Amino acid sequence: MPYIQFDKTEYDFGKIKEKDGIATCRFTFKNEGKSPLIINQVQASCGCTTPSWSKDSVQPGQKGFVEAAYNPEGRPGPFLKTLTILSNATISSVNLIIKGDVLEEVPTRSDQFPRKLGNIRLLSEYLQLGSVGSQGEVTQAFEIYNDSKSSVKPKFDSLPPFIKVKFAPTKLKKGQSGEMKVTFSAKSYQQWGHISIPLSLGSGKGDASPEVVFVNVLVEDEPQEMPLHEQSNFPMATLAEERMNFGVWKVDQTATGNLRIKNTGLKPLILHKFEPSCGCIQVVELKKIIEAESHFDFPISVKSMGKKGILEYQITIYSNDPVKPTQTKELVVKFE
Repeated sequence: MPYIQFDKTEYDFGKIKEKDGIATCRFTFKNEGKSPLIINQVQASCGCTTPSWSKDSVQPGQKGFVEAAYNPEGRPGPFLKTLTILSNATISSVNLIIKGDVLEEVPTRSDQFPRKLGNIRLLSEYLQLGSVGSQGEVTQAFEIYNDSKSSVKPKFDSLPPFIKVKFAPTKLKKGQSGEMKVTFSAKSYQQWGHISIPLSLGSGKGDASPEVVFVNVLVEDEPQEMPLHEQSNFPMATLAEERMNFGVWKVDQTATGNLRIKNTGLKPLILHKFEPSCGCIQVVELKKIIEAESHFDFPISVKSMGKKGILEYQITIYSNDPVKPTQTKELVVKFE
């Protein structure tokens, strides 16, 4: 019979850090028997430990190994894990132990503000302002941090008239946190849907290449409640069908169709924006105004972009319909 003899059956990693990543140790064994030794399986007591071992048979007098890789991420504190070695040896099951202590990571201010922009840090370069009506404005405050070795005076270069930014304090000392308030005026911008405005961020130190942040906001009007008999006195956007089916097309073709929008109200319907859910969709906006009690067919094309099968998309339509200012049209097409 083969006989498995480990040089040690326990390994102590000591104190390790999460940020250092996976910790690995190796156990070496020798076949002290007189026939080939085969390790059939190594079972770890926890999914945090990944084992590997000698897959070939170990001849008499030769050596093999069992390796343990422990992942400390998200596991602060002491640990003790077991590896069970199953083989064709005289003693068919052997336990190995790994242990240690994962030091709890104390996040630094730089860790708390991972996005570095010039001489200051932010949580993200995407400034999410949420949603706002087309006649309103929205303000959000964002914390910033100066991790440079000197004082900085953050500023934006050439702000557009529909965006205002205030820093408090206006000058950040070394290691100081502050607040950046961003205000977006939808009334001044007069666009609808998901908006992303790039802004160049300077530090007041003459940066050669200013960094860029993005102001993201959704502009859409809230539906108004009114009695049913009064709704027809206003523009009313009515879609011909809930779902638009383009049918079956070859993958190298462009699927085409027409989206019919009816104005069943008594005042002109103004179409502010068509917003497709994919860049593969194109809407030909031949008309912005649909007169009362009339309709218009808008040509739509969809490209497969190399995709096959049944594909589903959406087009969001923003209009001056007070009851349904935002409507979504579902599209389905099959490419083969």
